[in-house]
Amino acid sequence: MSYRTDNNHSQSMIYFSFFFFAVSAAVTEFPCTFPSPWSNQSFSISTFGTHLDYWQFNTDCQTYTTNVGMTWLCHQITERFLVVRLQGSEDFSCYPIFYNLQGAPLMFTFGIGDEAKTFANQTGEFTDICEVCKMPTVYAVAKVPGSPDLPSPNQSCDIPSICPSPGKACSAFDVIPKGSGCPIPTPTTTDQTTTTPELTTSVPISTSETKTTTRVYRSHCRKRNHRHP
Repeated sequence: MSYRTDNNHSQSMIYFSFFFFAVSAAVTEFPCTFPSPWSNQSFSISTFGTHLDYWQFNTDCQTYTTNVGMTWLCHQITERFLVVRLQGSEDFSCYPIFYNLQGAPLMFTFGIGDEAKTFANQTGEFTDICEVCKMPTVYAVAKVPGSPDLPSPNQSCDIPSICPSPGKACSAFDVIPKGSGCPIPTPTTTDQTTTTPELTTSVPISTSETKTTTRVYRSHCRKRNHRHP
């Protein structure tokens, strides 16, 4: 009986360890950068062979600008899911990215869902990725014009590993390969403001009386304060 109890305990520990490892494998990059081969490249976006837009990835590795002049910021990457934010707004979009860094560095496939969602006061990372990443309704191909024509990467899944249906969950081990060349961003911190105390100068003024009175002058103003007894 003791052997069975110990055996059950060991199995429970194995299951728990596997669960913990699987959950911790889903790494989030926040803030994030795009893959370095995309920097300073203009991608043509198309679905079913029809051109939709151009995305110009900027040299800062963190933004891209669409054909109509909207600039999107790389907000967060969780597994293979890219969350971008429309600069100057509270609108976010999420795309599952399928990208072969070595085989086709200037081409990738991504899923497009509903229009951008608004999340008020969302400045940090999304701890619940399922809020923003939903099952896409169509897949698009992004390709730099003139680059080699290669088969599109296989779209084997469409929602993050921890999200419920509808949709096929991706692996927690999925990533967007980045390459080298783009710096790793660091979170923005707000410096503490140091308040300098107001300086005062005491000037003794002699009067006809035997006592001495003091007038106070403030360093930023030439007006005198009332005389104190």
